[in-house]
Amino acid sequence: MLNERGQAFDAFKLLIAAVVAGAILVIILGMLQGFIIPVGQPMSVMTQGISTTSKAAGSGTVSPQAVKFVKGDILSTDGVADQAGVNKNRVCFCNSTTIDGAKACPAGYVFDNGTYFTVLGKCGGTTGMSIEALEDINGKIRVYNKEGTFYIGFKPS
Repeated sequence: MLNERGQAFDAFKLLIAAVVAGAILVIILGMLQGFIIPVGQPMSVMTQGISTTSKAAGSGTVSPQAVKFVKGDILSTDGVADQAGVNKNRVCFCNSTTIDGAKACPAGYVFDNGTYFTVLGKCGGTTGMSIEALEDINGKIRVYNKEGTFYIGFKPS
């Protein structure tokens, strides 16, 4: 008789262990969600940066969150300017041909031409600039307001 009752008690211990293990798993997953970095959309982060810096020439901002470019994404300065509500001639992407001072386009915050992006056009040109992502890439967006012209850079993470 003792053996029969003991078998039922073993099954109950197994059930309790499963419930405890499930509770621990839920707690661990909840903690891991805090470490996952939210990823923003490049266009919205760029327009937010323009909005933030538009009131003060000489100010700059770096996105608090990473953005993700997906292979094949194409953005243009005209599109960014339209969404931000600024003049199309007042938005530039920082790259190796954008020479307008270290403050506007510091080293590290540029859209490269060939590794991660294809860059077409030049800053201040009549057709604007465009970038195309050559691969999936995450990084930070930097926007700098230099006397009403907004310079947008990118630093891979």
